[in-house]
Amino acid sequence: MTRFVVTGTDTGIGKTVFAAALAGATGAPYWKPIQSGLEDETDSQIVAKLLPARSVGRGTVREADGGGAATSRHGPSVSPSGCHLPITAQQGGNILPEAYRLVTPASPHIAAEIDGVTIDLDRLTPPPGDLIVEGAGGALVPVTRTTLYADIFARWQIPVIVCARTALGTINHSLLTIEALRARGVPIHGLAFLGDPVEDSEAIISEISGVRRLGRLPIVDPLTPENLAAGFAKHFCLADFSRSS
Repeated sequence: MTRFVVTGTDTGIGKTVFAAALAGATGAPYWKPIQSGLEDETDSQIVAKLLPARSVGRGTVREADGGGAATSRHGPSVSPSGCHLPITAQQGGNILPEAYRLVTPASPHIAAEIDGVTIDLDRLTPPPGDLIVEGAGGALVPVTRTTLYADIFARWQIPVIVCARTALGTINHSLLTIEALRARGVPIHGLAFLGDPVEDSEAIISEISGVRRLGRLPIVDPLTPENLAAGFAKHFCLADFSRSS
């Protein structure tokens, strides 16, 4: 079974691109439980555009707007109870609608408060089967004022892939993230580095933490489904993701 949570050491490091590459390579559905910020493209929309092209039957293709709710794109929403029903992305592959879509581009806890939405943690239970789940920002981002993403990961017990940038500061950020996850009993599947190669940083993080290196996704430019798939295939071994453990 391919079932992983993708988290990061910080925000804006490229974990959505990695999650798209992983979903595309494995064929596992993608799910972003909480989307904060609707003015720009949502993470679900970005992933949908980056999935590899596949043959999809006529009449089954819908735009993966991430919208399981009936409200407008620019209004906060809570998806209905059937939010785990997949939407077929135009590029191919499944995108599961978010449980919560928050207008305010901020940490979920404050975005929900500003938008007048109460986050029910029971709505954040992942569906069974193959799945790639992407968190928001880093592992210690608050979902509510009393619960962090790492706390939810501990509840789920789904193996986590830690995405770490290779830029300056990554050793500290990566080791702190790993310690925080381990302190909560979160299973860690491995490290995925993002960016230009920095061999010593990548090696020492793995050596000190004891977490294996899965590979490094270089900057993909131009960022197209084909280039992303090629970059992932070149720098990662698909067998490392065929079964979570």
